[in-house]
Amino acid sequence: MLGKLLLTTAMVLAAIHGSSAQVCSADIVLTLDESSSIPRTQFILARDFMLDFIECAAFQDKDIRIGVILYNCVPRTYFDLGEYTRNSPFMRGAIDYMMKEGGVTRTGVAIRYMRATSDFRDGVPGAAVILTDGQTSDDYAYEAGAARAAGVDLYAVGVGFQALVDQTALETITDYSDRVFDTTQACVVAQKIVDDLCG
Repeated sequence: MLGKLLLTTAMVLAAIHGSSAQVCSADIVLTLDESSSIPRTQFILARDFMLDFIECAAFQDKDIRIGVILYNCVPRTYFDLGEYTRNSPFMRGAIDYMMKEGGVTRTGVAIRYMRATSDFRDGVPGAAVILTDGQTSDDYAYEAGAARAAGVDLYAVGVGFQALVDQTALETITDYSDRVFDTTQACVVAQKIVDDLCG
């Protein structure tokens, strides 16, 4: 009887230890186009997408860090990976108070900046969600390819009036048509990232 009890206890502990060892970890950088080609109303939709994204059920019980980069012709880190706990009041407040600056769009420069400056953890899958209308004046395709080659999975969210969003450019950024979304699909994007990076 005692032997069976010890065996059962050992199995339970092994199951608990095994499940904790398999927690999904990922670093995700939301990279938002704030250039003049994005109307203010559409920028607000993109901001709302980000607020929805950070609270998606797909991230529950997972080790997910989120950072934000804003860009026009010059990218800037709005907050870095690990600066705030995901979906904390601090992260939500920071996103809620984002302001649009306008300017020229350089998505390629933003992707290069994201790859060079984001504090991705060693051994942890990294991803970036590029929120843009796809209209840019630089070699975004080369920079997107370099980021993917460096191990950063790219996803794109079309921001702007649908007729003006360059879907081909978004697919070029991600290299996969099933990684292109719109601003109504925050939790679809979250689930796709979890499936791809932790599946």
